[in-house]
Amino acid sequence: MDERELNDLETEVNCRKRQKQEEETTEKKKKCCFGTKDAEGNNEHTIFVTGFDNSGSRDEIRSALAKHFSGVISQWKRLGRRRLTRWKLKTGGGKFRRLSPELEEKFRLRRKELMASRKIENKLKRCSTSSTHAEAVDEATDPLQKDKRELDDSETEVNSRKKQKQEEETTEKKKKCCFGTKDAEGNNEHTIFVTGFDNSGSRDEIRSALAKHFSSCGELTRVFVHIECETGVSRGYAFINLKKRGGEIEAALSLNGSDLGGHKLLVTMARLRDEYYGHFNFKGCEICFAMFAAASRRLTRWKLRTGGGKVAILSPEFQEKARLHYKKAMASRKMAKSKSNEG
Repeated sequence: MDERELNDLETEVNCRKRQKQEEETTEKKKKCCFGTKDAEGNNEHTIFVTGFDNSGSRDEIRSALAKHFSGVISQWKRLGRRRLTRWKLKTGGGKFRRLSPELEEKFRLRRKELMASRKIENKLKRCSTSSTHAEAVDEATDPLQKDKRELDDSETEVNSRKKQKQEEETTEKKKKCCFGTKDAEGNNEHTIFVTGFDNSGSRDEIRSALAKHFSSCGELTRVFVHIECETGVSRGYAFINLKKRGGEIEAALSLNGSDLGGHKLLVTMARLRDEYYGHFNFKGCEICFAMFAAASRRLTRWKLRTGGGKVAILSPEFQEKARLHYKKAMASRKMAKSKSNEG
């Protein structure tokens, strides 16, 4: 996947994250005490109600109170409508025309049947509403969980691809880095310093040529060619280590002034050269700087622990013995001085 597709996928993940945060904020507002439009509006005409059963949810309590108080209002309305209906039946719509007892009985029975059917419809409506609500909750929960899983999978994929890309970039940088090989470390008092060879070739070519040239001296364990990280051009010197069995170092030093590809080599012990102790005029890369910084920190800690290499770390037992001995010596000196003053 190229960088554009990775950026598009990352943008999509961020959009889904923002959408998820907005949904969570909406859910929190629903759960908040003052997250509804009814939170404000108290005035001199507001009614205060208490004493109801508060074990139910907010919506259940609100519905019960609304139903209770709406029932009182509707009761007064129904009472007024019934009175008006009876008055109309008795008076013929205000024309004072009375109905026969048979017609009044038919109206009463009809009204009774109508009220019974309304009660049955309300019961069925409540049952269907509860079941529909449960189904709606399940239907709403499943898509949310599905979206969450998809968002998590996409985020995991983006992070894994980012990590993979960083690892690939680090590997490429290590390949180009001067100290990105296993031969970068290993300088010691037996290391050979070589310079004067042709540095126009690549690092591997120079290493192969030096290894072939010094193979007559013994078994080589390390050939490190110093290069510039950005350009890959050799800096003109190399460090060589040989397996010490006896006479290998002398044989390598005997090749001082020998010819390699038309160039005269300078071979000497590495500890006699400045390049053994530091890399001067070296630009390097970020991996080199990180390595140098870590080495500098290790050196600083070592100096703090050992006093710059002049003080050895002593065991607590030995330090306590030294303290007691010093204290005893100072007391004896003080006593001897006091005796000499008295005499």
